[in-house]
Parts: sequence; C-alpha cells; structure tokens
Amino acid sequence: MSHHHRPTLSTCLAALLALGPACGDAPSAPDGGATPDGAVAPDGALPATGVDLVRDSRGVPHLYGASLAKAMYGLGYATAQDRLFQMHLRRMTMRGRLAELFAVPASTPGAAAFNAKLIDSDRAVRTLGYGVHADAIATTLAGDIPALLAAYADGVNAYLTSDAYVRPPVFVDLDLPAPEPWTAADSILAWDWVGYYFSSARGDLQEELDAYRCVVLADCAPQPPCDLPLDEAAAVVPVATEWPPGSGMAVPAVAPPGTHAIRGEVEIKASHGWVVHGSRTTTGKPVLVGEPQLALEAPSTWYEAHLAADGVDVRGVGLAGAPGFIVFWNQHVAQTATAGGGDVADLVQLDVADDGLTHTVDGAPQPIASRQETILVRGGTPVPLTIRTTQYGPIVDGILDDVPAGTSFAARLVEHAVTDSHSIVGGIDAMRATSLATYQDAIAHWATPSINSLYAGVDADAPAGDEGHIAYHSLLRIPDRVRQVVDGDDLTGRFPIDGTSSANVWTTLLGRQWAPHVVDPPAGYLLSGNHLPVGSWYDSVVYAGLAGTGDTYRSLRVRYRLAELLPPGARGWILP
Repeated sequence: MSHHHRPTLSTCLAALLALGPACGDAPSAPDGGATPDGAVAPDGALPATGVDLVRDSRGVPHLYGASLAKAMYGLGYATAQDRLFQMHLRRMTMRGRLAELFAVPASTPGAAAFNAKLIDSDRAVRTLGYGVHADAIATTLAGDIPALLAAYADGVNAYLTSDAYVRPPVFVDLDLPAPEPWTAADSILAWDWVGYYFSSARGDLQEELDAYRCVVLADCAPQPPCDLPLDEAAAVVPVATEWPPGSGMAVPAVAPPGTHAIRGEVEIKASHGWVVHGSRTTTGKPVLVGEPQLALEAPSTWYEAHLAADGVDVRGVGLAGAPGFIVFWNQHVAQTATAGGGDVADLVQLDVADDGLTHTVDGAPQPIASRQETILVRGGTPVPLTIRTTQYGPIVDGILDDVPAGTSFAARLVEHAVTDSHSIVGGIDAMRATSLATYQDAIAHWATPSINSLYAGVDADAPAGDEGHIAYHSLLRIPDRVRQVVDGDDLTGRFPIDGTSSANVWTTLLGRQWAPHVVDPPAGYLLSGNHLPVGSWYDSVVYAGLAGTGDTYRSLRVRYRLAELLPPGARGWILP
C-alpha cells in the first residue's frame, strides 16, 4: 500500500484547520443497506492496479492511489457502493427522465398531480439543455479533467459489474431497471444538480418574467416600502475605493457605516463559517471553521471522502457522483462554504415571426433551430417535446408560468455560456491547490452553485514561520451585462433583455477579479452567515444579485463572538 498521511480528528486540529463535516459529521451511510465496509475489506485492493480502499470506523472511504486517476477510480467505486441510487436519481433528474422511472399508475391516489410534477421537471431540464451541454463538454474540458472524470466513471462501472455489487433495496422496492453505465457527462450532471436546485436558473427566469408582467402589464401587487437598514460595515468585502482592486476604476461614495443592523430573519437553519489569520492565533497559522447546514436527509446531500495520490492528500465533502469537493482541506489550503445568492440566468425577449421559424435581431431574421425529444412516462403515454433554440439560448415559454400572449423569451444561462470550462473543474482543481494563487486559478472556473467561500492556507513554498493567508471569495461567474433602465429604474439583471438588438445581450462573462472577494483584511478575520458580502457601492450592472448590506442573525452573532475573542490589536486565543 502506498504510504500517505491519513487525516484523523487530531490532524484536523493541526496548524491549518478546516473544521466541518469532514471532521464532525455523521458517517456516510450506504443507501443500499450494506454494511459500512460494503464488500471491500479494510486495506483491500480494488480490481484495478494501484488503488486501495480503506474505510474508517465511520465508513468514510479513504482512497490511496498510484496516481490521482487511480484514486478517482477508487472514489467512483466506493461512491457507487454507498450512494448508487442517489447518484442515479441525480443524473436522471438532470437528464429529464424522472417520469420514465417514477410515474405511478393512474389508479394511484394523487397520481395525476404527482406525474405532472415529474413531467414538468423533465420538460424544464431538457428545455434548458443540461444533458446536451454535459455530453458536449465532457471530453473537451482542459487539462487532465476528462481523464479524471473517465477514471471515476470506470470505477463506478467496475463496481456495477463486480461480484461485490449488491442491488440497492430501493431499486427492488420500486421495481427500477438496472442503472445504465456511468459516464463522465453524468458526473457533470451530478454537479449541475446542486447548482440547479441551489442557484435555481428556472427561478431567476421566472422572477424576471414576473417583473415584466408587473412593469409592462401592471400585473402585480403593490410592494411595501423597503425599510431594510443599510450597514456598510456588515459587508464581508469592506467599502472599496476602487473595484475591481487595482483597476483604477472609482467606486461611488457611500454613506458612513452605522451600527450593525440585521437584514432580516432567516427562518431556515443555514450555514455559517469564519476564518482567522495566523497573526492572530496561538499557532501562528490560520484557523478555518465551517458549519455548512442543510435539512436532515438520508442519504445526506454531501458525500465525505479522502483521496491521497500524486502528492495530493485531500479530505472533504462533495456530491455523490461528482468527483470534486466543496468543503475540504489538504496539506496547504482549506475551504468552507455558505450558500450564495448568485443570479445565474437572464431572460431575452424575442420578436418571433408568425411562422415561428425565425426571430428578428438587428433588423434581420435569425433562424430558430428545433429538435424533437420524447419524455417517456412509466406506464403512461409518452410526451413529445419540441425544443427550440436561438442564438441567445433555448426558448423557455413552455417552462415558465403566465407568459403573456404574443410574447416569447429565450434563456441566457451563465453556466452554459462557456464551453471549455465547468464548475466541476474548479471543484477538482481547488482540492489540489498548493497556494492562494493556485486556489484562485481553480475557482475561476466556478459558476454554480454560487457560494460564499472562506479560505485559509499556507503556500507550499512559503518560508518557515509564514502566517499564511485568509480570504473570502464569491464563487460565481458574472455576465458582462449592459445597463438596463426601465421607466427610470435600473433593472439590470432583473428584467428581460430586449433581444431585437444584439448589443443589448451579454455574450461574455467578466473575469474572476470582478467577483466579490477580499484577502488578508486588516481585522485579521472574516466570516459568512449568508449575509450580503458587498456594500451598496457594488455596481448593479456588474451583479444585481449581491448589491445591498446588512447582517443575518447568524452572521451578527458570529461577528460579535469574534470581536470578543479578537479585539483590535490583541493576539487571538482560539486554541488552548
């Protein structure tokens, strides 16, 4: 067996800390009902040269590979043992095949409504083109990512064809067919699943359509005046004199900070985290604490694992089916996350010809392509689906509510705007980062889910005694939007774009430096409790979804505790 460092609870409390699910969460329970060790004995070699799978007392898989690809193979094998149904459900959701699997007989009480929801979900993801996009980019991503995704898929399929394979009881209970072989594109879709449900492209599109109905048709209820406090000091990113940093671009003047005010109660139990610079800890190294929180589920949304190969020794939590981490630590860097508020889609209003074959752009007709798909319905009649696509993206009239008669809209999706990258690249590259710079290069690929990331790290080439870096980043990609003023109000990013002029519709995404971020702040610590990361100075043309200020109750409490522990000028005493 290859000799690599195996993280334990004691190593979680080393100089570089990343406390979260990887250190204190419940075991990853197999959804197939097998024993925690499955069919692979401790220290057992998988049916592939150069990879060992060891499960600890909590059932967490540790993969030791002769190469990172081999470790990824082992990760695919172990994840299929533990979470096969969850993986299968996610990819079938994102391929628009739920009705094919789960539609119930018409005689079942509530069958019509239940089946309609399945078909609605299938229609939406097919229209938005997630499966088509994943299939197109799976083998074209840069570097070794296609090879790593293929190795992971090979591991999944090796388990499915091995003597160790145990058909999960849920497949038996629901009389489901055997899962099809896993593919690299399926891993991309497993990642897209969390972005689709947490960032909600469909929800963003519906909000813009609702704004259109309100402004153009006066079809909305009067809104109460907004009396939320503006507290510039509550922002993660401090008041700036220029943005992005180093650009020389001036930021409008803002009101001076007031007292910390609460933005509004968050009724759900959500995430928080904080990070302290090494100059303020007794160890002289940064400390990172993360507590990502979701509703209790079985199996968990997250999947915990440890990979060791090719100089990479990383442990954390990601998604079953998607080989990449969202909360993790390795020898040099660590990351935790809270949910962000990314606006990941825009509506584009079209001028469609009466025959439906073209739409007008810059005074000339442009073709509307179409393709036919069929939504299979278990025990029922197949549903034909025509998907029409424009130069801006798919026409989404059929998946939005209350589209006004005589209007038509296309969707411009942030996550599909770049064909040579994907967030899963960020998830894989970040986990093997060795410095702040390589970490930032990795997260530049990130589009969805939009999250607030807290970072701690000591660069691999840092001199002895280096206190490292801490940072906050909004992990997202921001469209290079054109300012949109409607009836005197700036509705950039919140109202359908007029697609009859190509100059109105964004075609590129801004660089990483435009996303909210701060590195090594003077206070020596950073925190996130899903509160707004930027102040009112943040330009809505850049990103409407994050403009504003104020704490949540959780971020306010964390802020007060950190201020008590780390008063200005004092050395912190986080650890005994």
